[in-house]
Amino acid sequence: MTTTKKSKQSLKINKISFFNIGDSSQKGQDYFDVIKRGVCVLHGQTDECILVKYKNNNTVEAERLSYLEQDYCDLAAKFIIAENKFKASYDLIKGLILCADSEDEDGLYDYMQDNGGEVIFDSPTNDLENVGYFCIKQVTIDDFEYNNNKVIFKKKEMSLENLNGSLDDLSASLVYLKK
Repeated sequence: MTTTKKSKQSLKINKISFFNIGDSSQKGQDYFDVIKRGVCVLHGQTDECILVKYKNNNTVEAERLSYLEQDYCDLAAKFIIAENKFKASYDLIKGLILCADSEDEDGLYDYMQDNGGEVIFDSPTNDLENVGYFCIKQVTIDDFEYNNNKVIFKKKEMSLENLNGSLDDLSASLVYLKK
């Protein structure tokens, strides 16, 4: 089930990004085994995006945001920490999302000034190492449309709940803070 905040108006989308945070101290073969509930950002061709929050009760919440008024990384970090009951600091989680999103280390600059460490970018398909909290970003770029809680691509409608499994050609990257 999808709940939506704000309007259900159509929005042209040019990029879809999934952000998942995990903790490598949990058991698993690879990083994908230990990721928790995350978010998806449908990047609009205008100054808007749709933040999709994947909840533990197998529902999603979609919120239409203005890039000029709201920081989706801020909202994503708060949601991920609360939904997964993470003990990590807000600054670390938001910084990981920012680093993954922009593919540079600037998102964790202030955090590293206070706590040390080095931002590492890697492949999420590598063997799981004990790196603590990490962020996996998966992204695809193409022409999509968001309408009435569905994503439309080449005349095929995909529900927000099943969006990740419906997309091909997702590129993936991993970012973590090495102490």
